[in-house]
Parts: sequence; C-alpha cells; structure tokens
Amino acid sequence: MLNILLVEDDEALSSAIREKLLDEGFSVSCAFDGKQAAETLDEAHFDLIISDVMMPKMDGFE
Repeated sequence: MLNILLVEDDEALSSAIREKLLDEGFSVSCAFDGKQAAETLDEAHFDLIISDVMMPKMDGFE
C-alpha cells in the first residue's frame, strides 16, 4: 500500500481528495499548511506527496 501525504489548506478540498484516495486503496495523511507538512515528514515515510503550492506559513515550494 502506498503512503501518501496530502498537503492542502482548503479543508473541504482536502477531505474530498482524501476520500477518493482512500477509496482507491491508498493510505493518506493530511497536512493543512507547509509547516505542518514539514513536521509530518519528520515523523513518517511517504511514497508520494501531493502538495498545494499557495499555502499559509510555508508554501508548497519550500
């Protein structure tokens, strides 16, 4: 099973994407800003990161 980190500050959009990925059999963790994503990356291994670019605190490029 692939482990995905979804980084999206729009919670409704994040929830919809997460549900679709779960339906497809992926394991999904969510972060809602760049800083939270960076902290999550320190705690776990991910096979794929899907990231919004324009987010508060730290953008998707950082």
